[in-house]
Amino acid sequence: MSELDANCGLCDSTAELRESHLLPAAAFRLARETNAKNPNPIVVTPRGIAATSRQVSTKFLCSDCEDRFSRLGERHVFSQCLRGTTTFALRTKLLELPSIILDERVAAYDVTDCAIRPEPYLYFAASVFWRASARKLVSRWPARRTNHAGASISGGVSTVLAGESFVPGQRSHIRSCLAEHRSWRHVRAAL
Repeated sequence: MSELDANCGLCDSTAELRESHLLPAAAFRLARETNAKNPNPIVVTPRGIAATSRQVSTKFLCSDCEDRFSRLGERHVFSQCLRGTTTFALRTKLLELPSIILDERVAAYDVTDCAIRPEPYLYFAASVFWRASARKLVSRWPARRTNHAGASISGGVSTVLAGESFVPGQRSHIRSCLAEHRSWRHVRAAL
């Protein structure tokens, strides 16, 4: 065991921990406004608001768990999200489905029996909420410790994230609707 080894926050194995981000680095890359004077995402903290590339992170997870988060959620979610101003693979797929709820602001789609797999989105969302509650993360802007996002999420979520109790593909247990906000084009502009 080297001086750099510690227990992984998810699987509890002793390993060299990697720098774990609250939100994946890909989220920050996609949020950059390349034509702006300062292209970095807007970050809001109790101490102020600024455009910065600094992210909330800490050494927390082993390589296997970081890779699991990437493989089971992040990679798929970020391949399907809004890229630039025109490419939005998930939206394109959703618009091919009949909406089950439709009004001037929101459309919802039943993705139970289609090619859209809800599991990576659910896994990704659970991983972000779990990371926010499982560890005090260091905000690199401004440099200070943040508080826990709330009480730790139950151990049930960590067993799902660690791959011990979730069986991807069991759609009969997951009935999901993915909603599209009608003004999605304006979200990026508002930042």
